[in-house]
Amino acid sequence: MILCIETSTAICSVALASGTKLIALGESSNANDHASRLLNHIDTCLNEGQIKLVDLQAIAVSLGPGSFTGLRVGIAAAKGISFALGTPLIGINTLEALIWKAQKTGSGRRYFCAMIKARKDEVYTMISDREGNITLAPGVVELYNGWHQELLAGSNDVLFCGDGIHRYQELCQSNSLKSVDIKTSSVNLIHLAQRKHIKKDYSEGKTFGPSYIKRPHITQARKVL
Repeated sequence: MILCIETSTAICSVALASGTKLIALGESSNANDHASRLLNHIDTCLNEGQIKLVDLQAIAVSLGPGSFTGLRVGIAAAKGISFALGTPLIGINTLEALIWKAQKTGSGRRYFCAMIKARKDEVYTMISDREGNITLAPGVVELYNGWHQELLAGSNDVLFCGDGIHRYQELCQSNSLKSVDIKTSSVNLIHLAQRKHIKKDYSEGKTFGPSYIKRPHITQARKVL
């Protein structure tokens, strides 16, 4: 069985899967509680699946992009289990997981664009066609720099997904964009994780880390006079 962990956004999600079948799921949606909720969700899934950590064949975790703090929580937990038990690690790009889910909606669209909120007027985004070929690699874009015009011109053949689409719709002043409501979830990782597990496409623990794309924004505390 594979344990899947998703903490890249406000949703903290853990899924236990056997092959591509969902066995158990634990989720919460408070961005400030990831550190305290994650281990509870892991325990819930293991108890419902009636297995122990040592029985896991692999651990899959979302690498981002997304919340810097959330990503660190999920990846640290996965690496801790892997280091203690020798369980293989599988890294999944958050945007890729969203697009995979969107492709299963049967929309008939040629392209799929995932967007996740970043800071201010920016979104993390990625575009892939229906065959899975990446036409825009994962990156961060500023919505008000004119980037959206080219994409908007071909939007009739694009299916949008992710929580960043709302900002994009506001910019375009259009509600006609075809979008599907897909939230980040560990369930979205299952098929991609199983595919990598079959190929033994595992990640090395020493180099395993978040795909931030942007550098973390760290502010210095003000001096108290």
